[in-house]
Amino acid sequence: MNFFDIGFLEILVILVVILLVVGPEKMPEYARKLGQLVRNLRKITSNLTSEFTKAVDLEDEVADVKKTAEEIKQTVSDEAEEIKQTLDQEAEEVAEIIKTEATEAKKMLDEGAKELSQAIDKGAKDISDTIGDKDKKAVKTTKAEKTSAAGAKKPKPPSPPDGTTINPKKKP
Repeated sequence: MNFFDIGFLEILVILVVILLVVGPEKMPEYARKLGQLVRNLRKITSNLTSEFTKAVDLEDEVADVKKTAEEIKQTVSDEAEEIKQTLDQEAEEVAEIIKTEATEAKKMLDEGAKELSQAIDKGAKDISDTIGDKDKKAVKTTKAEKTSAAGAKKPKPPSPPDGTTINPKKKP
């Protein structure tokens, strides 16, 4: 039995010296105090050991929590990057579709404007031709009226279809 690297024989010598110094009457009292001191020392070391173990366990738990937090952070970062890439790709596709549709709409508007311009030009030409024909007829009619007025009498107004006569002096 070794207690603080002291052998059994050495402990026996220490006890005999204490017995001689203290005396046999006070020996049980000092033995009791020594026992309490050893018990308190063991309690303190036991508490210290358990606190140290708890601290080490807490450090391990903190390290585990930090590791888990880093893993979660990395996972969230990876997912965010993947979502960003997906959204960027979708945005590019939508932009391409919009560009294509805008090009087609512009093309259709240009064709419609061209057709409308052609229709307006044709309509203007038709109106111009019609006006020109009416001007020619009006000129012919004016010439005809001048020639007939010079040598002819006034024409009689047409009679109504029911056979009644119209008296211009009589008012209805």
